[in-house]
Amino acid sequence: MGKLLISNNDKWFRKLNNMFSSQGFDSTFETKDIAVYSKLYAKNENSLCRGDKAVMCVGSWAYKEEVGRKGLELLFEDAIENGMSIKEIRANIAGTCCCMIKQGEVAHVFVDETHTYAMYYFASENGFIITNTYYHIQKCAERTIDKEMIRLILGITGLSSERTPFTDIKRLMQDEVIEVNFSSGEFSISSISLNDYSYELSSREAVLDVLDTVITKISKALNKNAEKKLIFATGGADSRLKLALEFHNGYTAEDIRLAYWGGANVITNGTASDRMVNEMLAKKTGCETAYIELTDSFEDAIESMDADGADRYGEYLKIYAHDRTWL
Repeated sequence: MGKLLISNNDKWFRKLNNMFSSQGFDSTFETKDIAVYSKLYAKNENSLCRGDKAVMCVGSWAYKEEVGRKGLELLFEDAIENGMSIKEIRANIAGTCCCMIKQGEVAHVFVDETHTYAMYYFASENGFIITNTYYHIQKCAERTIDKEMIRLILGITGLSSERTPFTDIKRLMQDEVIEVNFSSGEFSISSISLNDYSYELSSREAVLDVLDTVITKISKALNKNAEKKLIFATGGADSRLKLALEFHNGYTAEDIRLAYWGGANVITNGTASDRMVNEMLAKKTGCETAYIELTDSFEDAIESMDADGADRYGEYLKIYAHDRTWL
C-alpha cells in the first residue's frame, strides 16, 4: 500500500518519515510537513504539485475513469482550477482511496464514500498527525489503550467506527473532511453529505442494464492500474463476475492468471472441490492457473512477527496471520 503522512509536529514527522523510508517506501512528494509514498511492489503516480497547490491520492483509484498522471491532472483541474466541491469530486472517484487537496497553507483530506480506505488522525496541543495506520500514530502520540474498544474488536467482525484501540486516535469516516492550516496549526473536522447513487427502476431489464453499465465502467477504469491480473477464482459469484468482466473489458487469457491457495495453517479455508472448480475455469478460459501453498504453521507465523515488521506494516502485520509466504 502507498502511504500519506501529514503532521505539523516536526519530531513526529521526521520520526515516521525516516521509518517509512527505511522500510523501502519511496516518497513521490515531500515537504517539511507532508510526504506521499508510492506502493512497495507497484510503483505508481499518486501526487501532482504545481507551486503551492497540490493533489494527492493514495490507494487504488480512478478519477473520471483515468488513473495515475492523467487522473491527477483531471483532479487538479476540477479541485484547484475550477473550484469543484469535495462532494462533486467524490462523485467522480472510483475505488478505495484517500485524497488530499492542498491550496497554499490549507489542505483538505477525505476518504472514498464507501469508507473502505483507512486513514487515521490525532490532534492535541502538540500538533496534529494523519497517516494510514494507527500503530504509527501511537508511536508518536503514546496514548492509553482503549480497553472497551479492544473488546469490541475481538467480539465483532466488520466493525465500522471512528474509534481505534488507542484513545483519541481516530479513523476518518466517510462523511467527514479534515481541514488543516499549516501556517496557523489549526485542525478541524467537518461533516459532508454523501452522494445519492440510488436508481428508480421499473423492470428487471432496467436493473440489469444499470448494473452492466456501472460495473463495466468502474472495472474498466480501475483495470488501468494493472496490466496483469491474478484472480483467486473458485466458482463463486464474485470471482466469476470479476473474471467475466476482465474478458468483457478486452483482457485475454494471456493477461489473466488464475490461482488458488491452501496449506496446513490457520488462514486457509479452501476445499478440494473449490480447487477443482478453479482448474475447470482455467481449462475453459485458457488461462494459466497456479496453486499457492501456504505452509507456515500458526505458531511459526506468530513467532516471526517482530518490531521491524511492525514498523513496515503497522497493524496490517496481522493480515493473513502473518503468513510469510503470502506476505
